[in-house]
Amino acid sequence: MNRFRLFFSFVTTLAGVALIVALFHRSGQDIGHVAKLVRTIDLRWGSLVLAGMAINIVLAAQKWRRVESCLTETRQPLDKAIALTALAGALGQVLPTPVASATVRGFGNRLSHRSCRHGVLASAWEQLFDLGAALLLSGPALLFLLGSGWAVIATSCLATLIIGESCAVAVPRLIIKFARISPAIAAPALCKFLWRLSLMRTMILILVSVGIGRAANADIHEFLIAAAVPPIILAATLSFVPAGIGVNELSFVGLLALGGVPMSASASFALVNRALQMGIALLLGIFGLVMLNRRLVRFGSGGGQRSAMPTTAA
Repeated sequence: MNRFRLFFSFVTTLAGVALIVALFHRSGQDIGHVAKLVRTIDLRWGSLVLAGMAINIVLAAQKWRRVESCLTETRQPLDKAIALTALAGALGQVLPTPVASATVRGFGNRLSHRSCRHGVLASAWEQLFDLGAALLLSGPALLFLLGSGWAVIATSCLATLIIGESCAVAVPRLIIKFARISPAIAAPALCKFLWRLSLMRTMILILVSVGIGRAANADIHEFLIAAAVPPIILAATLSFVPAGIGVNELSFVGLLALGGVPMSASASFALVNRALQMGIALLLGIFGLVMLNRRLVRFGSGGGQRSAMPTTAA
């Protein structure tokens, strides 16, 4: 990673922290109050949140190794893919998520004598589908927050699924025409697989956010929290701020305000959501580091190549 990227990440992180400070000031919250809410989290809901985030890591790892298998002759071992993805999630708390994922996966490939370029390219490609899922789901979500009728929202959801299935194949083909990358990663079967898993990952993240609301006993309707998530994913990704620090919280406040939620309640929830998701991401990152270390000790630096499985058709 060059100095410019480090400097950019440092500046955007400072900007995100400044937004958090401004949110504390405007909402009347303080760190002590947020810490108290975190300490009183309902552990039953907290465990479900942990499980949801862990499942999302496994799904992301499956997407990455499936794409990479189209670029190389061997398939990435699942345990290694999960470990690297968990590490990327932890690093994504201090770096923009796409950069963290590409960096960790590329470096992980280099350690096991696989192509660093393939690891980075596969990472970027699979995350495009996550962005697409958030973009398409933002339509129905905003319609709900703006008070549209259920018939309109249901129609919008159906249109999202139909458009998603079509664009999942058409858009990658268009990208391939202008980019010098292997056309194998734009295979219809692979692209539909990535789109459907990205849709599943987004729905799980919605459930995770709702679960955090229940764990923290937030006085916000679950449907409002659920509807706010897709636009927030989109805003955080496009902002390129590490982990969407500040952007997520202000977006939650603004979007929940459309549903009539007071700033004090939405800010309190947003800050608890940040603390809990960050803590779990770091915990899963430590778990990923332990998994990767055990693999390196067991197989050596070339273990990933020796244990790799033959590639199957996408």
